[in-house]
Amino acid sequence: MDAGIAMRDFIVATTAGLLNGNVAVMDLIFDEEKRQNCEFVLVYLLKANLISYVNLDCNKIRVADFEKLLNLSIGSCEQVAEVMKKAVKAKITNNINSFYFK
Repeated sequence: MDAGIAMRDFIVATTAGLLNGNVAVMDLIFDEEKRQNCEFVLVYLLKANLISYVNLDCNKIRVADFEKLLNLSIGSCEQVAEVMKKAVKAKITNNINSFYFK
């Protein structure tokens, strides 16, 4: 993001999983990953509102649980992308202010 190349969108990735068979959680710790039966990876393009990549690593999953993981992951990607967007704007503002207003 700091290479000076124009970007059209933010690519954000998250991981989620099911604990106790039906509770969808984000960013599992190592012990949770060992106990859970499903890992869900989502790569999301914020501005385009598109899913770029999905990886579901489990034997079986109910449609309702898949929808939980999908909705949780998209919401988390949107939150992470907003934080990234604010950080990029702050960096650009700081660079402009330090360059032009010395």
